[in-house]
Amino acid sequence: MIQYMSAREAAEKWNISQRRVSILCSECRIPDVAMLGNMWIIPRNAEKPVDARMKRNVITEKGNTHPFVKWAGGKGQLLDVLKANLPDGMGMTITKYAEPFVGGGALLFALLNEYSFDEVYINDNNKELINVYSIIKDDCAALLDELQVLQDS
Repeated sequence: MIQYMSAREAAEKWNISQRRVSILCSECRIPDVAMLGNMWIIPRNAEKPVDARMKRNVITEKGNTHPFVKWAGGKGQLLDVLKANLPDGMGMTITKYAEPFVGGGALLFALLNEYSFDEVYINDNNKELINVYSIIKDDCAALLDELQVLQDS
């Protein structure tokens, strides 16, 4: 007889969110799962499936980061002019970067592709935008889970 555990127990066992466990169940990525009422039950001996999502936040080499949103009034078209005024090539290095109006981050991402900063500070008047950057930084996996739910519905 197969013994089962709840999605919450599986989430704790596998160190992932309960929502992620539900998504894995609905995608048939865990063998022998079943629906009991409105909850998933998972065999106790089931193994955590390999994470097949793309890793978008891992920088493997310089030159591959880009803004995730197009921003009205962005600095993307001014990058050449802005980069021409940086201290690079004058025997100086940049160790800290502060962007008071980050918007979509065209300048930030362009500079991250070329420089290694010790510290980066970003800000914007749009609190929702800064909230998105904070979520991406602090809990990208949860954001991807939420976006997957929206895409699937």
